[in-house]
Amino acid sequence: MGYRLRREVRDAMPKGTLTHKEVRLVLELADSCNDDTREGWPGLDWLADVCDIGDPKKVGETLGSIAKKWHELRVPVGKDKRGLPTFAREGQRMTFRFPKLAARPTVTEPAPSSPPETGDLNTDRAPQKQGTSRSPKTGDLSSSRAPLKQGTLELKTSINPPQPRANEAVTSIAAALSIEEEEATAVFQKILTEKKPGAPSRYVAHLIQNGDIRQFHTQPRPKPTYAGPLCDYTDDGHGRCHDCGLPAGNARHAKAA
Repeated sequence: MGYRLRREVRDAMPKGTLTHKEVRLVLELADSCNDDTREGWPGLDWLADVCDIGDPKKVGETLGSIAKKWHELRVPVGKDKRGLPTFAREGQRMTFRFPKLAARPTVTEPAPSSPPETGDLNTDRAPQKQGTSRSPKTGDLSSSRAPLKQGTLELKTSINPPQPRANEAVTSIAAALSIEEEEATAVFQKILTEKKPGAPSRYVAHLIQNGDIRQFHTQPRPKPTYAGPLCDYTDDGHGRCHDCGLPAGNARHAKAA
């Protein structure tokens, strides 16, 4: 998933040009596209749902408005009778691609002014009265602290990271494919290896919603069963059948039902 592309697009969109609905659609598209190829194939139904647009047909209208104001994000696949570009064919998803974008100028804070020199500070300091205690030096700070009781302060050598969402993705895969979690874990690892999504949990949810999760699940082929003639195994004293001469483990020696 394109979390790096999403940040690039966010920093490049012109201010005050797109509506809030158009900005949200552009960011969701960027999040669904690949960071390297800058391409993606999210469905219009899904975009209408996550962007709260309602009718999937209005997604196309919103994309056309974005193209007039900023960039055309749809990849044309041909032209109609009037010579205008078309962006979809029957049975084929619309492809989206982001061009190379230049970040808009950002407002930077001015650098803080340099502090006055040490000599200037000393000239403005009021004279210290005789006998007044001065602040301790850095090395003497420990002497002014109250002693800590044993067990009062507990130092942690490590910080527990937040619970990863991989377990949720595996559980969702297992429910969608009606398989065990061990097999769903293998499917999840295959997705990570082949697609390298930036947001794995969201990517898995997207695959399940669009019915594309089954392409990552390869069901094992059933072992062929022996359908030839059978015989009762009688050892000839050398580990072979006395009748057929085949080893004891041959499928021919399975007893008929």
